[in-house]
Amino acid sequence: MVSTTGSVEGEPPFELDESLPGNKRKRRRNRNNNAKKDRKKTATRDLEFETTISNIPVLSSTNVFAKLKKLDLFPEISKEVNEKQLSMVEESGTDVNQQAGKQLSVIGPRDPTEEETTTARKYIQDNFITRSHGHVKVFNSKTSEIISMVEFLQIPHLESQQKEDFEFVCEFIHSCKQFIIPHYGTCNTIDDQNGFDNVTSMIGWSQDTTQLVILEKYLNKEAIEEHSQTYQELKISSTKAAKILWDFYTTFANVACENTRKEMIDNASLTTASTSLSFPMSTDVDTEERINDLLPLTFAMIIPIIKSTGKIASEVDSLDIPQLVFPDLNLTFTLQPNTVPILILRDRQYSHRLINSSSSSSTAGLGADDFSRLAICIRPPLPSQLLTN
Repeated sequence: MVSTTGSVEGEPPFELDESLPGNKRKRRRNRNNNAKKDRKKTATRDLEFETTISNIPVLSSTNVFAKLKKLDLFPEISKEVNEKQLSMVEESGTDVNQQAGKQLSVIGPRDPTEEETTTARKYIQDNFITRSHGHVKVFNSKTSEIISMVEFLQIPHLESQQKEDFEFVCEFIHSCKQFIIPHYGTCNTIDDQNGFDNVTSMIGWSQDTTQLVILEKYLNKEAIEEHSQTYQELKISSTKAAKILWDFYTTFANVACENTRKEMIDNASLTTASTSLSFPMSTDVDTEERINDLLPLTFAMIIPIIKSTGKIASEVDSLDIPQLVFPDLNLTFTLQPNTVPILILRDRQYSHRLINSSSSSSTAGLGADDFSRLAICIRPPLPSQLLTN
């Protein structure tokens, strides 16, 4: 008998029976080697989760092991952007990428046409892994790096305190609108296609991360003077709103939350960019030039709301069902109505895009124009956005 030790320290050895025919011994050896590799990968993923995401075990979760391969869902748009950049290079005689540093795109892409969106949706439906409920962890199948984690909370089944906290944050953010310069405050959506409330791009953090604040350039000073008492009350409630967001993040992913908050506090005086609550609707990352340093992950929650009141839109049947798509991973999260997805993701390392499931929205029992989604995000600045002198 020949004894071979397994790959995990402390586990009992397995044995190969030399009395078996050679081909059977080879098959058994291959099975044992594969089992060792699987145990090693599992141990690596578990360690990655504990040191990056949370040291509190998740009782029930579905794992997705995604392969990374570049995929362009809108090739014509990319072609147009490349042609415009080449034209700029020819006209200026200078490489625009060198002028702009390491920006992923110098010229912003146009929105896809309805036909392009329909084609992309059909491809996603036929070829992508889809998740829309429960608790899901997504790993890079090659490196065991965790890419994203999402929990889909059903609004009708929320605990009373959870729903109360969601309502408080939504109503606080809605109340901020009266103190935002009208030119910005009346802009209800980031774009008509995706239907997400734009106000989160105008609200950010105090330097110590204990309060939410309207970013300086959006402040309506006349409204503050006219309604000073209301504004002071709003500032007081901002502390509670901020605490609720951090509590949600801590409960969901305590290690990631601690790292993110430390990063934001340490760099608060160094950043050249405002850290707002807005969720990045899309990122396009070159798979060959991914940012591989250990940046804190992005945390987000996406809440269906009634725009006119800021309250949670519960018990509605919406035909407007966006998808959070990871094209290079062949993966999509479906944002169902009556659901609050809470998630963390490496949005600066893996491309993603929000795509609607239909060209027009319709909501039973609620005017379509009054239905929206509030995407709240906690996202530290990039190192390139920090001052160096």
